[in-house]
Amino acid sequence: MRLLPLFPLQLVVFPNEKVNLHIFEPRYKKLIRHCEENGENFGITPHINGKVIDAGTELALISIYNLQIDGSCDVELLGKRVFHVVDFIFPDKQDEYLKGKIELLPNFPISELQFQTILLSKLNQLFELLEIKKKLPVDPEKLVSFDFAHYVGLSIHQELELIQIPVENERLKYLIKHLDIFIPHVLEVNNIKERARLNGHIKYLKPPTF
Repeated sequence: MRLLPLFPLQLVVFPNEKVNLHIFEPRYKKLIRHCEENGENFGITPHINGKVIDAGTELALISIYNLQIDGSCDVELLGKRVFHVVDFIFPDKQDEYLKGKIELLPNFPISELQFQTILLSKLNQLFELLEIKKKLPVDPEKLVSFDFAHYVGLSIHQELELIQIPVENERLKYLIKHLDIFIPHVLEVNNIKERARLNGHIKYLKPPTF
């Protein structure tokens, strides 16, 4: 168990995800200075419906740029490991930041090719429907669930569930199950759009032959 500075946001960060943030509040300018000076990481914990969730992702500070005279800046971060907050240490001053005693959650990168193949097929279908430009791997064995989880229409609650699943194979199954529901909704929306586009225009429809 160790102490980690915490930055609550309406955001779930996945391991190995790159994140850019604009830092402007005094307490978080202080947090970034602390991490830079001491070579430490900090955690982003989702803030949902006014509540700080007791799980999150540890982030490494990669770079600071656009630094202003008042200390505001932009930061580049890299998601590392998922953790559980055992105990929050709330600040007693306005310009202090939240801390937490944390335990790292286990991560077992065990995956089966059949589930990677199924998920890759569904991702290709979804990305074509939504015209998403993010590149997918050609080889299913290179597919990692976290790399594409922000692109499949998960709610923040679902993303939070996903990062706490310890086994990669179970995360693949979670996304497959989600896409089994989500893709038909996307298809229906596209059909509605197409019908709306045709409304009011001359329709060249072929009647059935009897």
